[in-house]
Amino acid sequence: QGKLDKALAAAQHLTGTLKIQAIVGPIFSEQVIEVAKQVTIDAGAFIISPTATAKEITTLDDDGLVWRTITSDVYQANAVADRVLELEPPAEKIALLFKDDAYGNGIASDVVGRLDMLFGADLTDHPYPDPTTLTPMELMVAYGTILAQAWGPMDQHPDTIILAGTTEAQNLILGTLNLWNSENPPPMLPRFIVTHGVVPSMED
Repeated sequence: QGKLDKALAAAQHLTGTLKIQAIVGPIFSEQVIEVAKQVTIDAGAFIISPTATAKEITTLDDDGLVWRTITSDVYQANAVADRVLELEPPAEKIALLFKDDAYGNGIASDVVGRLDMLFGADLTDHPYPDPTTLTPMELMVAYGTILAQAWGPMDQHPDTIILAGTTEAQNLILGTLNLWNSENPPPMLPRFIVTHGVVPSMED
């Protein structure tokens, strides 16, 4: 369910009660890291994730027990930065919104580092909380605050928005479009660049 407490409980049950020696999953990077550190490495159990991409997984002190079948976010962050540098017309003001977890923080750090080094645009970054840790009302408040900061005053709207997260980005994109549409006349529509964790929600 994307929740760390449930992932930890499942791993403890599998390695303890059932004595399982290998686990496929968890799905998110944050959970893979914590399940490995808190449960599976000490239990001598192997875990492999097809979806966890955080670069921190690469350097875990794991006795060779933590694997993944997908590329590290080091590559994804560079691809995002490359895409920004290729935009026509060039980006002038960029807002980077990222989930405050191992996945979002890792990508944001590398994207900001690369663009700061190669690019002269105005870049702001905006972490937002993991949606699995908040109630729906708390989420509405958190997203509203983050979007207001990222969108900025009328003469400072970003022309490019990068989203490094998962399916919650759907709400952040729709929220941005609502802000855009509330102005009369609406300003130029921003471009959106998303990381792989957002892609499953793009059709919706």
